[in-house]
Amino acid sequence: MNVALCSPRRIAAVCKLLSVVFLLTAKMHAQWAPTSGPLGPDLRALYVSDGTLFAGTSAGAFTIPLTGSTWSERNSGMAPFVTVQTIAKAGVNLLAGTNAGLFISGDNASTWRAVDLGAPLPSLQCSLAVGSSILLGGSTGVLSSSDNGLTWTVRRTGLPTQAVRALLLNNSTLLAGTAGGGVFVSTNNGASWTAANTGLANLTVRGLALHSGKIFAVTNGGGVFASADNGATWIAKNRGLTAFEVPCIVTDGVDLFIGTNGGGVFVSRDDGENWSPANTGVTLSTIFTLILSGNTLYAGSAGGGVFRSTNAGASWASVGTVLPGKAAVLAVEGGSGRLIAGTGGNGISISNDSGATWTNVVGNSNIRAFDRLGASLLAATNDGVYASANNGATWRKTGDTGLTNHVLFCMAVMGSRIFVGSAGSGVFLSTDGGASWVPRNAPSFESTTINSMAASGNTLFAGTNTNGAFRTLDFGATWTPMAIGAANSVVTSFAVTNNVVFAGSATGVFVSTNNGATWTAANTGLTSLNVISLLAHGSDIFAGTAAAGLFMTRNNGANWTAVNTGWTSRVNGIGVVHDRMLLGTDFGVLSRPLAEMVGSNFLTSEPPQVANVSSRSAVAPGNPLIVGFVVSGNAPKRLLVRGVGPGLSAFGVASALADPRLDIFRSGAGTDAPIAAVDNWGDAPNDSAQIAASATSVGAFPLGQSSRDAAMLGTFSPGAYTVQLSGVGATSGVALIEIYGLK
Repeated sequence: MNVALCSPRRIAAVCKLLSVVFLLTAKMHAQWAPTSGPLGPDLRALYVSDGTLFAGTSAGAFTIPLTGSTWSERNSGMAPFVTVQTIAKAGVNLLAGTNAGLFISGDNASTWRAVDLGAPLPSLQCSLAVGSSILLGGSTGVLSSSDNGLTWTVRRTGLPTQAVRALLLNNSTLLAGTAGGGVFVSTNNGASWTAANTGLANLTVRGLALHSGKIFAVTNGGGVFASADNGATWIAKNRGLTAFEVPCIVTDGVDLFIGTNGGGVFVSRDDGENWSPANTGVTLSTIFTLILSGNTLYAGSAGGGVFRSTNAGASWASVGTVLPGKAAVLAVEGGSGRLIAGTGGNGISISNDSGATWTNVVGNSNIRAFDRLGASLLAATNDGVYASANNGATWRKTGDTGLTNHVLFCMAVMGSRIFVGSAGSGVFLSTDGGASWVPRNAPSFESTTINSMAASGNTLFAGTNTNGAFRTLDFGATWTPMAIGAANSVVTSFAVTNNVVFAGSATGVFVSTNNGATWTAANTGLTSLNVISLLAHGSDIFAGTAAAGLFMTRNNGANWTAVNTGWTSRVNGIGVVHDRMLLGTDFGVLSRPLAEMVGSNFLTSEPPQVANVSSRSAVAPGNPLIVGFVVSGNAPKRLLVRGVGPGLSAFGVASALADPRLDIFRSGAGTDAPIAAVDNWGDAPNDSAQIAASATSVGAFPLGQSSRDAAMLGTFSPGAYTVQLSGVGATSGVALIEIYGLK
């Protein structure tokens, strides 16, 4: 919402604006608070040493004896909310590369201390031992240490700005796989680097391995590639694969093993020419890490599972119980007071008590995105599309006909059309509720990973993992590239409000005011330019970053303000339920009162003042208009609350909501208690005469006596409240919330 000061008598004139808020006093002091779940962290790294298996997860570090059955948390001395992404041994020291920099332990992970790598702290994602040296790859390039991890030197000359995700040594040649820049080669121990990407169709490289004289690279949507000339040229090796997002690879010298998103473990017993599933005993389908210790293979999954094979992948057994800790949440959604969390491997969980307890309703899936088709809630997963007709309580899988790639990263609904973006196969369209699908790809989309999608009117926007962004004006029949940032940029997210389109990318936020024809960078105030997620709430835009938490703009990106108290790490997804904003993070769901950020509209009764709040926006099923306000002081306040739909038609507003309904909630102690439900303002038990007189006294425009607009008079005690406006019968249209303080 935009913020302004205005006389109550001007409300009739300014209500035609998209959003107007009358703001008196605001003192924000609370912060992000974690909910209790969902449970099941992602495994990011495994390491075996001295009879102990070490696990790096999205909930920190854990250990288990190789002959044990119980995991122990090992996070003493680590930063809060830390994701351990790589583990290595340097002499007697254990190193943990995390999203908050490097930590070192001299007592086998009992305690940790931070290593000073300068600021900003790098996000470290891979490690490699080279003789007496240790190399770490991450957001700052490559770091090297020759004194067991005590001091480090940055080596990134020639490397791209994207993070280094994989390292490999082949004789005297060092190779680095990057998140969007492909493979780079160094022949001087990392002092300088040269790109080596000929034939590498997907430039987001997750892992590297040396097998039978060839180098293998696994990618984020393009499957597996092999090079017989030390990275000079690459050839795809995907025969038999059914999942093409491949986070990891390992060899035992005879066979090759890869972990996939959605397909579990695959094995090749003929040097990568053919692949087959190797999942007997593997109960979770997204494998993030594979290691070999002696003759034993270990696999770590999304959702907290670790598996062990002693027979070259023919069968697997669980290692201990599922790890404790919260799941990584990739997408959040809500409706009717229910929190819905899509996790990175543990499916969908719901909470009906503001996150105090969670119930898993869909297991063993990566859930990347939610959207709504009429009254149905849809989920894009690594197993196709799922649908719920009861707001997430139960789910069914939609059809697969024509959907040749089930690993989906995003979706967008345009009328009766459902578009989904896949990991490596571009865009698919369904016009029958998801029963059947057809590809809708530009030539460059056919082997492209689609990160993000958004619809605005008849325009569909698509952001890719390596090829920038595109738009279509004919429902995917043709696509036009858009110049967002650098060429081949990673476009992660979109948000649309008031005919302004925002795009989040690995190099910041870009804004278009002409339906995507041209774009302008809008990053003033952002302290992290790696933007992962975007949300439009009214005319406010929120940006979730990879390393600096959440930011908000109230002026179309002219400047951004951090809203990070209590949380300054990665934000995977953003959502709103009633009066609360939700963040999907690598450590479960966080919650914060919306009134502290966008609806910080404080209505005070001491000394007496008249305060008015107005916000207008499009309303759709699952996407209500929400306004938060606070009555401060110690005396009650008399308010007129209106939800206007049909009444907007007199001001020339097209597509006004035909029948609005208001639900009012009182906030407190992390819960939202309903206190009033209001429908047609002229129906009993409403006192329509008194409502009309009160509207006249504050200068509000009159409502038709028989209209279906909603309104009520009430006395509100000091406290925080939320007004939620939705369409009766799951209808859509433009509506207006007005709150008037009465003298």
